[in-house]
Amino acid sequence: MLCNFNTVLDSMVVKDPRVPLSIKCELTYRCNFRCKHCYCRVPANGPSLSKELPLDEWERILEESAAEGALFLTFTGGEPLLRPDFKELWICAKEKGFLVSLFTNGSLLSPDWIDFFRKWSPNEVAVSIYGASPDSYEQVAGSASMFEVVMNNLEMMRAAELPLLTRSIITRRNIDEFAQLKELNLKFSKEFTWDAELFGATEGSQGKPFEERIAPGQVVALEAQDPQRVKELEKLYSRSFGKKYDTEKSYRCAMGERGFAVDPYGNMRACQVLEPLKYNLRSGSVRDGWREVVPEQLSNLKPGDSKCTTCDLRIFCRICPAFALREGGGQEGPTEYHCTLGEERFKRYRYCLERN
Repeated sequence: MLCNFNTVLDSMVVKDPRVPLSIKCELTYRCNFRCKHCYCRVPANGPSLSKELPLDEWERILEESAAEGALFLTFTGGEPLLRPDFKELWICAKEKGFLVSLFTNGSLLSPDWIDFFRKWSPNEVAVSIYGASPDSYEQVAGSASMFEVVMNNLEMMRAAELPLLTRSIITRRNIDEFAQLKELNLKFSKEFTWDAELFGATEGSQGKPFEERIAPGQVVALEAQDPQRVKELEKLYSRSFGKKYDTEKSYRCAMGERGFAVDPYGNMRACQVLEPLKYNLRSGSVRDGWREVVPEQLSNLKPGDSKCTTCDLRIFCRICPAFALREGGGQEGPTEYHCTLGEERFKRYRYCLERN
């Protein structure tokens, strides 16, 4: 009898609703690119290297996470392949039964890495494409020569028939290449995955996301050029507009219910970008953090008296504590950027609300 994978996952959650199915491990914030939009980037050989978790501590965290029932694991950064012990970490994760994915800028995917991933198969390798030309790679990532390097490495990945996904971040420096980026992504992926809603930088980052993000009206205009995105948004808005939200919670996602993130310095977070809520695993266990500290932190994240909690356009702006706090405001908002984004989306998709 065939076993449905989603049924297995559902049964795991029914047996224990605190199973952390998915984990994101930010192995380093160091990167060999100089992307101006990045929220966490620090220099590849910067002083942060000495503060990062060593191999043995990461191995302990992986072991304790596996014991809690974690299944999906993503290694990300920064550029995770800069870790000299990355292969040991990957093998450790595979041997513990994780389905392991990698988020990378693609510049370091040499033939040696291709052979390694053939042996230690990834669940997915996601590569960011920052431009459709050497000029845009210079503008966005700080190196024109990396365009050809990344394209060649993507061709190697495709030839090796490894599970590959590409995606793009749209900024003010590559927005004019949106159509070309779509074409380029579809060369390597079945769908064009992109995002333009940049959030604020982590403390110590050399990126300046707010200076690089495009205006709310430009975001909505790009969405209108993506038929699949339009279809998904129409479905979301027509189903959710006017829905009453839980007034006891500041957030609407499954944050802290099905997984967590760990940053390069050992901080466990319910959400990868909700920086203020953290529990350091250098001095504590995954079990204590996940089953005690994280639930307590979230229970204390009570909504205040912000107008966002009752705003009808909240579904359009997608404001959340992580985004709002990184804008420098309160945890519910409002922020000028998200208010404008919500208004622009409401005007654009009003037709799908009126026909219901």
